[in-house]
Amino acid sequence: MSLQENIHNEERQLKEIFTAIDDGKSFIVHAGAGAGKTYTLIESIKYILSHKLNTLRKHNQKIICITYTNVAVDEIRHRLGESQFVQVSTIHEMLWQQIKLYQQYELVELHKNKLKKEIENTESEITKLFCDVNLAYLNTEKNKELFRQFVQENKDEFFKLEKEKAKADKFRKRMFELAQTIDLKNALENIDNFKKIFKLTSRLNSYTQALEKINHPEEHKRISVEYDSKANSDRLASMKFSHDTLLEYSLQLVKQYDVFRKLLTDQYPYIFIDEYQDTNESVIRLMAYLQQYAHPERWLVGYFGDSKQNIYDSGVGNHIENIYREISAEGKGEIKLEKIVKDFNRRSQIQIINLINKIRNDELTQKPIDPDRTNGKVEFYCLKAEAAERDEDEAIIDQFIAHLVPSLPRNEQINCLLLLNRSVASMSGFEQLYNAIGKAKFIQWDNLNSMLLSRILNKLHPAVLRLYQLVTAYNSLNNPHTTLYDLFGNTQSSVTFAEAGKLVQILKQQQPPATLNEFIQNISTRLNQLAEKKNKSENDAIKFWLKNCFGINYPKDIKQNNAGLVDLSFADYYIDFLLYEEMYGSIDHADTEVEETDDVVAINQQYINDILNIDLNQWLSWVAFINDEHAKQKQVIYHTYHGTKGSEYDNVVVIMKNDFGKNKKNKFKNYFSSLSADENIQVRDEEDKELENTRNLFYTACSRARKNLWILYLDDITEIRDKIELLFGTVNTFEPAIE
Repeated sequence: MSLQENIHNEERQLKEIFTAIDDGKSFIVHAGAGAGKTYTLIESIKYILSHKLNTLRKHNQKIICITYTNVAVDEIRHRLGESQFVQVSTIHEMLWQQIKLYQQYELVELHKNKLKKEIENTESEITKLFCDVNLAYLNTEKNKELFRQFVQENKDEFFKLEKEKAKADKFRKRMFELAQTIDLKNALENIDNFKKIFKLTSRLNSYTQALEKINHPEEHKRISVEYDSKANSDRLASMKFSHDTLLEYSLQLVKQYDVFRKLLTDQYPYIFIDEYQDTNESVIRLMAYLQQYAHPERWLVGYFGDSKQNIYDSGVGNHIENIYREISAEGKGEIKLEKIVKDFNRRSQIQIINLINKIRNDELTQKPIDPDRTNGKVEFYCLKAEAAERDEDEAIIDQFIAHLVPSLPRNEQINCLLLLNRSVASMSGFEQLYNAIGKAKFIQWDNLNSMLLSRILNKLHPAVLRLYQLVTAYNSLNNPHTTLYDLFGNTQSSVTFAEAGKLVQILKQQQPPATLNEFIQNISTRLNQLAEKKNKSENDAIKFWLKNCFGINYPKDIKQNNAGLVDLSFADYYIDFLLYEEMYGSIDHADTEVEETDDVVAINQQYINDILNIDLNQWLSWVAFINDEHAKQKQVIYHTYHGTKGSEYDNVVVIMKNDFGKNKKNKFKNYFSSLSADENIQVRDEEDKELENTRNLFYTACSRARKNLWILYLDDITEIRDKIELLFGTVNTFEPAIE
C-alpha cells in the first residue's frame, strides 16, 4: 500500500480511540516499537481537551497521565504545554496525593493488618529454625521470653558486629559476654542460624511493639502512617511504608471503601497509563475495580503499550486481560477493554522491522508506514573462536565500532548498548564514581542501574539526586548562557541583575575545583564571607540560590536540624547532615531504629569523603550521561539495554554475550537455543518466563534502531549458530587486532 493509504489507515486506528472516549469505554492500545505510541497518547489527551474541557472545568477535574519514561514526560509537556487540566505523574505520586487527604483511620487499620501478617510470617520462620538441634532448647515459653529480652537489650551491639563483619570467634565471645540471663552456648554453635534467629526475633519485637502501640487507646489517637517516597523498603514498625506497599494499600482502599473509589473517579475521569506492560499488577487491579465501580460514560482508563517490551520483573506484561476476566468472575459486574491495535511502524527501515517481527513472533506484525523505507541494514557479527576467549571486551568493542565508522556519513553517531552498568560507566568516563558509590553500599547492587544511571531524575537515589544538583549548580555557575531564572528560580524580582551577577562572580572560583568536596568547601567559604559583610540583599540572593539549586533554606535548616548550632559551616551541614542522612540516616535493621556506633559512622563518613574526592571530571561525565548530553559531544554514546527504553537512534550497536551479568548465566545462549523454525516461545513454567524476558529485552534493544543495526556477539556461537541464522541469515565474522 502507498504512504497515503497507510496514513489514512493509521488515522482510522486513532479514531477508534476517539470513539471509545466519546462512548466512555475503557480501552487498551497495543502498539509495537516505533508505532508512535506517545503521539497517540498525546492526541488522545488533546482530543479530550478540545471536546470535554467544559465538563472538566465545571467539575474541577483532571486528565491524569501515568508515565514512566522521561522521553514521554518531556514530549507530553512540550506538546501540550502547562495545563491545569492535565497532570503528568507517577502512579505513586497520584495515589499518595489522594490517600494523604484521606482519613487516617482506614490507613492505620490496613497497616495494623499488615503488621499482624508480618508477625505471623516471622513467627513461622522462627519455628522453622527451631528444627536446628542447637536452637531447639529455645523453643519453650520461658526461654523464648528470655531470648526476646536478650535481643531487645543487645540489638545495637549485634548490628555493630554485623556491620564490622566480625569473625566468628569475636562474635561468639561478645555474645557470651552479653548473655547474663540466658545460656547461649548451644545456640552459638551454628553462627549463621543464630544470626538468623536473632534478626527474626528483633523484627518480631519491633512489629509486636508497633502493633501494641496501635491497639493502645491513647497511643492510637496520635498514630499516623506515612508513605516514604525515598525508601526502597518498608519500615513498618516506624509507621512508614514504601512504593510497593503504597500500591498494596491503595488497592485495599479501593476494594473496601466506596468513598475512596468515589474520590479517585470524581477527581480523575480520564486515566491514561503509558507503558502498561511495565505497570505493577496491583495498579491494573486497582483500575479494574474503579472501572467496575464507576458510572459508564463518566470514567475510563486507557492503557498504551506493548507487552513484548515488558523488560522489568515487576511489570504486568501481557496479563491485563486475564486480570480483567478474573475480577469480572468475582460477580460484581463484567468489565471490558476495547482492544485497539496499531500495526504501523513509523521509526525504522523495513530491514529492521522484518527482524523485530521475527523476534516478537506474535499476532502483531508491523508494517512500515512508508513502504519506500528500504535502505536499512541489519548485520550480525561473531568473533573468531580464539578472539572470543580473550577477556578484552572493551578493547574489542572499540575496534568493532572503529570498523563501522567509515561506512557511515560523516559525523553520524553510533549508540552502543552494553550488557553491564560497569561497562557503561567505564566507557562513558565515570568508572571511579560508579565503583565508589557501589562500595559505599547505600544503594543495593541490583538497584544501581535505576538509582545511579537512570535518566528519569525521580528514579535516582535521593543522595544521588542531591549530588546531581550539586554538579548542575557548578555547571550553571560556569556556563555563560545561564539565565537569572536558571540560578534563582522565581524570585519575583527579589534579586536584581546586578546582585545576581555579583553573586555569580563571588561563587565562581578563579581556579576550577578538582573535586566536589573542594567545590562545597569553596561555597562554604564564600557564604561565611557574605555572612560577615551582613549585606541583606546579597544574603537574600544567596538564600534564593541555595533554595533553587539544592532545596535548602540556609541557615534556617541548620537551626531546625541541629538544635540551634548556627555556627555550623555550610560544608559540614551539607556533607555531615544532608548527604549522610540521605545515604545512611534511615539504616533499617529488622525495621528498628538502631543507633549507629561511632565506628560505623566513621566508616560511612569515609565512604562519603571518597565519593566527594573523586575527580570532578568524572562527575561532569556522569551528569552529561544522565542529561544525554553526550549526544551533542561524541560520535559514540554508550547505554545500558534498559536505559534506552523509549528512545530511538539512527545507528545502533548491540553487544551480546552468553551471560547477562553475574546472575544471569547463559541468558542469551539459552534464548537462541530455544528458537525453532516454526515454533514460538510459549510460557509454560518459570524457566520459560526467563526466556520470555530475554526475548523482550532483545526485541526492545533491536527496535531502537531507525536505519542501521549491528549485533556483536563476544562469546563462541558454535552451538547456537544455526539458531541465530534463523533470525539474521548470514553471520559475519569480526577479527579484532591482536595487541
